[in-house]
Amino acid sequence: MNKECIAHLLSESSLFVYRDHLMIKTCGTTSVLHLVSALHAHCELLQLAIDHVFYSRSSFMFPAAQPVLYQDFSKEVAFLDRTLAALYAWDDDSSDDGQTGADAGVTFG
Repeated sequence: MNKECIAHLLSESSLFVYRDHLMIKTCGTTSVLHLVSALHAHCELLQLAIDHVFYSRSSFMFPAAQPVLYQDFSKEVAFLDRTLAALYAWDDDSSDDGQTGADAGVTFG
């Protein structure tokens, strides 16, 4: 922890909380996409709104060992788009299929 960030480190996941955004790094079979609805509920309690979401992941060594949703990146993006559209009435005009990392980031507005 420092003035800029509070870090919560666990065995398969880490949560980094900043003043205006958070980042979740995961490995293993953590189901990070199901966090979005819970995060939305907590944001509402704090009178915050999710302003931007960045989701990416690297290729799995054993994709068949992952939960069904996480076996196809395009299905993950579609799930995230549907979830965010239902929660925030967002338009799907900024999806990026880049698989450059293994993290999810959220910015609050």
